[in-house]
Amino acid sequence: MVFVGRDQETNRIVELIEQNNNVIVSGKYGIGRTSLIRHIADITKNRWRFIFIDFSQTPARACQAILSQLLTEKKFIGRKNKKYEFNRFLLVNLEFEDQRQCVIVLDNIAKLSHPKIALIRDLAWGKRFLLVAIAEAFLPEKDFFLLRKALIPVEVITIQNLSQQNSEKLLQQFSEKYQFNWDDRQIKIFASIIQGYALGIRELVTRKLKGECSP
Repeated sequence: MVFVGRDQETNRIVELIEQNNNVIVSGKYGIGRTSLIRHIADITKNRWRFIFIDFSQTPARACQAILSQLLTEKKFIGRKNKKYEFNRFLLVNLEFEDQRQCVIVLDNIAKLSHPKIALIRDLAWGKRFLLVAIAEAFLPEKDFFLLRKALIPVEVITIQNLSQQNSEKLLQQFSEKYQFNWDDRQIKIFASIIQGYALGIRELVTRKLKGECSP
């Protein structure tokens, strides 16, 4: 995975997890919130086990998705057709073979229902799991308040655009990886246009790979 920058955010989130704190990552769509957490998961994989869940789905499916990653395939097959209430109880009581601390990443939180809040509370209860919640920028204020309340102790980390320097570094890495042969002048121009928006960089690279962007 190509990843540049975010050293301050990376160090702070690692520090919070070390202190058994939950984390809410906020920022506009495409700013690189999920990529940041995947980067942290990669560099700390010997210490913590990260499980990524799409939390835009129903609580029942989210619970089943977590179990599918925590259990061996053989054990999960015997439980995948169980009712949600049973799986939810199982999730907070079952003994798991992997001894690493488990960090559950709840991605795509755009709206919270009472059942979703209840599941978050169950997961956060007893410190069995640590949670990283990736909240959409349009998450209603009242839902954001309920999310923070359910995750106490928790800290909010807001992700901003990449700096010009880090944007140039990221573009340089993509240029080398895909042999775009962009020179320094081109990279500076691209970085200035994109203004540190991570999704803009990915879209530029995708267009180049498709032959839609002039060198």
